[in-house]
Amino acid sequence: MNNIILLNELQREEDYDTAFFLTYTINLSFFESMILPRLRRMGVSRIGILIDYRGYQESLEHAIPSGCCGRDYILVPIHLPKGGIQHAKLLWLQKHERITAYIGSHNLTMAGYNDQTEVTAKLMSTEQSHVQALQQIYNGFFRTFRAQQYGEPSIIRPHNT
Repeated sequence: MNNIILLNELQREEDYDTAFFLTYTINLSFFESMILPRLRRMGVSRIGILIDYRGYQESLEHAIPSGCCGRDYILVPIHLPKGGIQHAKLLWLQKHERITAYIGSHNLTMAGYNDQTEVTAKLMSTEQSHVQALQQIYNGFFRTFRAQQYGEPSIIRPHNT
């Protein structure tokens, strides 16, 4: 079994237009200096990040002023009902019918994307039944998002299939 290093994977991926992340915490400096340039080289212009509210608050302790948040990507802290936390980790890449999803234990930090050993599964297929299954994963994540009355941001809405 090969160990997936997400920072290296993003170097190899190409030709997507949408990226969506789920994470518990984020390092904004790492995201803007290491991930955002890779996404731009891949052609990604629609970027959304859904993060746990507490993880987001913790990440602000090490944040630098961002010139990109809200302009180049959307970052949405989320409260879950009954005091739960948003702990799922996902990197979703899409262009039309082509979808690649990385699901695992990686937070959106240098440690999670490069330094630590993380469990990550790469899911990709162009077979219609697989694409539908991947869309169901995507839609499932947004049930929680919509329940929080934020509405589904159009920037990360999946393409019509």
